[in-house]
Amino acid sequence: MGLHPYDYGDARSLMSCLHCGGKPDSKDHNPSRIFLDKNIRTGLDPDDLPVVGLCRSCNSFFSVDEPYLACLVEAARTGVAEPDDRWRPKARVALAHNRKLQRILKEAKQQLPNETIWRVDTVRVDRVARKLAVGHAAFELHDPPYCEPSLVSLFPLHTLRSAHRNHFETVPELPGYPEVGSRALFRMFEDYPSQDENGWIVIQPGRYRYMAVGSGNLAMVRMVLSEYLGIEVIWNDGEPLEAPEYNPDQMSFDFYSGFS
Repeated sequence: MGLHPYDYGDARSLMSCLHCGGKPDSKDHNPSRIFLDKNIRTGLDPDDLPVVGLCRSCNSFFSVDEPYLACLVEAARTGVAEPDDRWRPKARVALAHNRKLQRILKEAKQQLPNETIWRVDTVRVDRVARKLAVGHAAFELHDPPYCEPSLVSLFPLHTLRSAHRNHFETVPELPGYPEVGSRALFRMFEDYPSQDENGWIVIQPGRYRYMAVGSGNLAMVRMVLSEYLGIEVIWNDGEPLEAPEYNPDQMSFDFYSGFS
């Protein structure tokens, strides 16, 4: 069986660590399995996940922040810091073995008269958002951005107004095409089982989906975690961009429990 053209791009993205440029002595699933559920019948983690090259140091560095975000999303989604049956089993296990994270979540919870909010460690969440976005850009566009993002936005989906939600859910039209031979280009002309009718790549229904588009110096990745947290990362050749109306403060925010 011959190679698909995007296999060459995959090989290129595995030649060095996406984050420091060092030796890629480990491979990273993108998204990390902490954000996904095990198969109910087999008890196994999902297979055939996107894989990118990382060095062991960067991989270890991010592995501390990803359980934090996964458990924070579950706490905000369910409204409780102490895991119960509403929490995903994998997140429950991760929290049970991490007393420091248990304390952090309890301290993050603020009960107001009419709602519960969760104070967010924006530095840690920002690191995970960028890490996931760079991985998706490398896997889909075969041209991983090495400059700082022009914009990083995060928001609970249920806080968006209808027009803003529609904007976020719609694949933007960019001038030009993705890199020749990239997975993103082939997705425009071939049918992919993992891609839904709206153009999102669904890794696991209800748990994780993303889209990645790019043309020239512009690249954009959007992600949704547990149908609760929306993330948008944009690179525009290092040029700053105005924050979207649905998240004008960019990284200054809280997580709100409940759904509208």
